[in-house]
Amino acid sequence: MLFHFSFYWNKHPSLPAAGHEHAVEPGLHHLSRVKFPKIAVVQPPVSVSGLVSRSLRLGLGAARANLVPALCVEALMVNLVLAYFYVSRPFFNVLSDWNVHGGLAFSFIAMGATVGGLTETFIVYLHKGGRWTREDLVNMAFNFLVFGLLGVMNSGLYQLQARWFGAGRSLGTLALKTSVDQFIYTPFLSNPVQTLAFLWKSEDFSLRSTAAKLSHFKQLYVITVLPVLVSNWCFWIPMSALIYCFPTTLQLPLGILAVSIWSMLLATLVKPTDSAAALA
Repeated sequence: MLFHFSFYWNKHPSLPAAGHEHAVEPGLHHLSRVKFPKIAVVQPPVSVSGLVSRSLRLGLGAARANLVPALCVEALMVNLVLAYFYVSRPFFNVLSDWNVHGGLAFSFIAMGATVGGLTETFIVYLHKGGRWTREDLVNMAFNFLVFGLLGVMNSGLYQLQARWFGAGRSLGTLALKTSVDQFIYTPFLSNPVQTLAFLWKSEDFSLRSTAAKLSHFKQLYVITVLPVLVSNWCFWIPMSALIYCFPTTLQLPLGILAVSIWSMLLATLVKPTDSAAALA
């Protein structure tokens, strides 16, 4: 699934590299606002156990900081699961029809417009008084494209898992689908795609500069991606299990709904430190 956006907010320190340096400069509310360092920080030799320990500490710290909004979204999803099985289903039938008839176009537009465009719009009106800047428009357009692509990827994942493991809801099936989602798809495809996309944006869309940063791939992954992945798991492992309780045609729409509410909840709870300057 998606990165734990809040890991990069001003409320939480960015990921430390050596000493008191930062691996990633603090951003605003969204991964699209992350500023990767212009010069790679030279890392002292660190044991594998030390790297794992640091990643766990940072990731769990971010998860604890956002425990309340995480629980709110997960409680909403639990209620949606109960509503699907025990209450009227018109709302779910509409979502399912949109997904089935819209195909990949629905996956792209729905994910891009909500997680990318709507969240950016929410941030601008919440923290900037509705005053749009060129940067905000670029962010929204870029987010729409990136998250639209991720919507297509997620849709493919849900459909493939339904073919591989069936549409059952046994504990074994749910555990298997959640494991593939969180321990194969997320760390080896979804999150690397997001990292590369936002690294490219951070480098002003320069392929040469992005390639230079990737020459420090081990550092980039260990001090930037891995801790975020740990934080991501704390939220998305239970969330993914709940999403897989629904039929395949509802998994993408309800996943989009969950992450949209999640990102906007966090945007409401955390005010960027430079929002006052933005309004000046």
